[in-house]
Amino acid sequence: MILFLLCVTVLPLLQGLSFMRFKKEKENAALTECYLFGLLFLFLLAEASSCFVIQTGKSFSEYCMILGGAVSVYSLLSLAFNLKTAKGMFMHARGFFAGKKGSRKIRRRQSVQYAVIAALLLLEITGYFLYAPDPGGDTTVETVSTALLTDTVFAYNPVTGQALRYGMYPIYKFASLPLLYGALCRLCGISPDVLLLSVVPVWLLLAFFALLNLWSGALFEQQREKRNLFLIFSGLLLVFGDGEKSSFAYSLLHEGWKGGTLAAALIVPFGVYIFWLLLVKKEWLYAAAGILLAVGGMIFTRPMFLPDSFAFTGDDSGRTWGVLLLTLLSLYLVRERTKKRWKKREVILFSFALLTGVVSGSAMLILSAAYAGTCMWSVAGEWKRGGKALAGFVIFICMTGTIYPFGSEAVKKWQIPQAQTELLDKIETLAQSYKGEVTLLAPESVMERARIRNGRIILPYGKDMWYENCNREIADVYTEEELVLYEQMKLNDIQPDTVAAVASQMHCDILVLPEAMSGEAMTRHGWREEETLSGGIIYCK
Repeated sequence: MILFLLCVTVLPLLQGLSFMRFKKEKENAALTECYLFGLLFLFLLAEASSCFVIQTGKSFSEYCMILGGAVSVYSLLSLAFNLKTAKGMFMHARGFFAGKKGSRKIRRRQSVQYAVIAALLLLEITGYFLYAPDPGGDTTVETVSTALLTDTVFAYNPVTGQALRYGMYPIYKFASLPLLYGALCRLCGISPDVLLLSVVPVWLLLAFFALLNLWSGALFEQQREKRNLFLIFSGLLLVFGDGEKSSFAYSLLHEGWKGGTLAAALIVPFGVYIFWLLLVKKEWLYAAAGILLAVGGMIFTRPMFLPDSFAFTGDDSGRTWGVLLLTLLSLYLVRERTKKRWKKREVILFSFALLTGVVSGSAMLILSAAYAGTCMWSVAGEWKRGGKALAGFVIFICMTGTIYPFGSEAVKKWQIPQAQTELLDKIETLAQSYKGEVTLLAPESVMERARIRNGRIILPYGKDMWYENCNREIADVYTEEELVLYEQMKLNDIQPDTVAAVASQMHCDILVLPEAMSGEAMTRHGWREEETLSGGIIYCK
């Protein structure tokens, strides 16, 4: 775990130092900017390494050596030539955290705000672990396990573990995110399921929170209390924005290891932030480097399309409540800032926009409520500051969902049937008694989770049979025998003897059936009954 922390914290910072040289106002360079520049450059090195390995047909071990060498050399060179920049950023960060001495009342209020922010961050991390990982639609865990076990690069079908006959479509071969995760697994000694389902989501949540802090600085600069309030409200929307599956909050809480979520959590918001700096600060060289790295990061994560949470169309009525919170925040900030009464025309505009948005449920009309809220800044003649606030509000409105606490239909961990858990535990124990690969045939829900738990478990057919959008990158097709076996297992009135015969022909090692096969079938096909559980009967070869 210590090695993982070093890899995801120190290495990106060392690589990002070089890009801070492009910034005109070097004294204002933030550690978060440096970190994200370095992280995106790490993605670029991973992409370049994967391209070279794929073109030359090298192994996964050679990929790890090439990537590790490139990252090490560049990190050392970056540190050697940017010691002055590193010292300047450290002094700037220390000065920010030290702050100016204020009244005891203000310091006490800020301490409360920091405590609330920490509590919200803890709730976000805890919220992720309330849910069972969704095994459908994504094959990252299986791909990493396959690369580690076979020492190959995209030569095996991740959902089954069997060697590919026809291979993958060329464009998908350059999806190097699983290769980078695999390199981290090998270097840090962490199993793929633990890394991707437990460690990476926590890292992603922390990195996203750092990015929120970066945005708060762009919107409110040195106004510490306003920055804290911004982080508090954004954290509330993330914690409670779990009722809509198209929201970014849902993706982050349930799919934190996927490429699309990585793009939504870090790459897109950071790219928009850099573009904002280009417009406001005119940092042309710095912005060009950031935008190019963001584009490279999008290619690296290969989401192919932006998450639904960035859409402005469709049924977004659930976001009304999130926008209402942001609007109330803007009103509070204006009242605190100006200590003046609002003008009549602005109150009318705000009331009309908010009422229209709530009644219609239209995303564009709801956004106008946030705009009306930011117009309140004009009371103090601060139209420019109001525009900044609007930009930030629009971004987070698009990323968050409803405020119904943990209202998603995703399966909670305590909702997984005990019978299925017992089956999985028994299968994993049996798999350890076999040498090498172990072929399993079982009900769909058991097979997909067993494959994620243990990469040595091979399946006769994979979850792409029952998840329509899963494994689209594979060009292979299933054989007639595999399709027949799949159809037999889906029958309501399953024929145990028939399944036992077909599974034996396909060299299955472990078989799970809802009903017992006959003694004659056991003798003829060489099966023995291992154990009878509430979730099914386990047979072994």
